[in-house]
Amino acid sequence: MPQLFPNSINAPGNPPQNQGAAGNQPPQNQAAAGNQPPQNQGAPGNPPPQNQGAQLTNSALPPQNQTPPPPPANSISTTAGNDNITGDTLDNFILGSSGTDSIIGGLGTDTISYLSLGSGITIEAKGIVNKGAAGTDTLQNIEQIIAPLGQINTIDASTGSGTASINVDLSQNRLAVNNLPGIGTLNFTVENFVNVTGTPNVDVLTGNIQNNSLVGGDGNDTLSGLRGNDTLIGVNPSSATPGSNETDVLIGGRGRDIFVLGDAAITYYQGTGVALIQDFQQGIDRIQLRGSLSDYNIVGNSINLAGTSDQIAVIQGGITPDNFLFV
Repeated sequence: MPQLFPNSINAPGNPPQNQGAAGNQPPQNQAAAGNQPPQNQGAPGNPPPQNQGAQLTNSALPPQNQTPPPPPANSISTTAGNDNITGDTLDNFILGSSGTDSIIGGLGTDTISYLSLGSGITIEAKGIVNKGAAGTDTLQNIEQIIAPLGQINTIDASTGSGTASINVDLSQNRLAVNNLPGIGTLNFTVENFVNVTGTPNVDVLTGNIQNNSLVGGDGNDTLSGLRGNDTLIGVNPSSATPGSNETDVLIGGRGRDIFVLGDAAITYYQGTGVALIQDFQQGIDRIQLRGSLSDYNIVGNSINLAGTSDQIAVIQGGITPDNFLFV
């Protein structure tokens, strides 16, 4: 069995098929993969955050003033209990709510909408949707996931195993799961998501106009924040040697971005690893490092560990000590 989102976000096993699904078309005004995001983000140029000795992350909530569109008239509604729902061969639109539900979409292009929830959700490996206190769903054969508006919604593939990797472009509402044994690639539409954590393999993660947190995990990853004040972490921070043997590309884009090269416990990319930081904007962006300036040698546009030739990062655009945030 594929280890990450098999069978279009695969739920383990087959739940009882005790509820029929109406064959309704999903609403026509939902954002589909490929649409351009709204261009209402301001340009960078505001004063950067102060270089204080605390780990800094961007965690502001997305805009709160959005109004969910009405669902189709014949949508399938889940209850506050624990439901088992199976769709049919048509396109089903399912309204997710609280409870621990098992949902199979069927053969059409099927959608689950969590717009009614008042808290964020997290898509996890093997078709798990963690709704926090509202419960946990398992999904299979669902091609579109609509998260609640105005919440910190996350795609977290870090618990996947095997060869599977992900390409995510939040600005285009796209999630592709690659290298699934016996399947290849599965494509999904994901709306209203803000943060992404990658797999242990080679991932490509792209943000949107929100303040995204992008975490590549293990493997040689490419992270691009686009617009917004983004936090880019190319490694798996829980690893004993985060960033070792990795080459990650970190692209901030517009906004006040934070490139994380270490935390309070350890410096990332020690040994043969390196972070390639692109489009660094002096006076706007920040590079987070463990310890103090005396722990590093700045050689041209590269950051080395002091007293060694161990290069942990190369910065496009040049750097000065004022660009660092120490934790």
